[in-house]
Amino acid sequence: MTLRALVLLLVTCAVLRHAIDARPRPATSVPARIALPSALDGERGRTAPLAPSERLLAAREGVSLSRLDYGQSRVALTTTIGVKELHPPEACLRAAGNEIVTRHEEPLPLGCALRYEVRRPGGAAAWLYVAYLEEGRAGASCSSLARLGRAALRQLAGRPRVTASLEVMDRDRRRARERLNALLAALAPRA
Repeated sequence: MTLRALVLLLVTCAVLRHAIDARPRPATSVPARIALPSALDGERGRTAPLAPSERLLAAREGVSLSRLDYGQSRVALTTTIGVKELHPPEACLRAAGNEIVTRHEEPLPLGCALRYEVRRPGGAAAWLYVAYLEEGRAGASCSSLARLGRAALRQLAGRPRVTASLEVMDRDRRRARERLNALLAALAPRA
C-alpha cells in the first residue's frame, strides 16, 4: 500500500467515525442479552473476575461483557451495538498483558474463528479462539475490518445492530476449539 493510499484510507476512516459519532443514538443502546450456557461439555460454568481493562470496557454504554470458567477453559462473551467498541482481539490481548506468538484464521462448521497462541503474564502458554456473532448468526468472515465496515454502514443507515465476540482460552488447543464449536452451536442457530 502506498503512502497516499494509506493517508486516504485514514482520512476516510476519520470522516466515517465523525459521521457515526455525530448521529443520534438509538433510545435502546444496550445490546440484546446473549447469555453463556450454565454448563458446557459437562462442566458447570463458574463466574470469573474481569481484568481491569475488561471492567473499563464493560462500563461503557452499549457494552455487555460476561466471563465464565468451564473447567480449564475461560470463556468471554462481549456484546456491543453499533461500532464504537469494535476492535481486533489483539487490542484486548495486549491490554491484558498477553504476548501474541501466532495468529491464524481457521474455518469452523458454523463460520470462521481466529486462533491465537499467546504467552500469558508469567510466561504460561495458552490458546485463544475468537468467533463473532452478528444478529445471532455466526460470522462467515474473520476480518475485523470487514466487520467494522458492515457495522459502520448499518450505523450510518440508522440501523445499528448487535455484534458479539465469543472467546475461549485454554492451555489445550483441541479443547479450546471444541468448546468454541459447542458454544457456537448453542448460541447461533444454523442458517
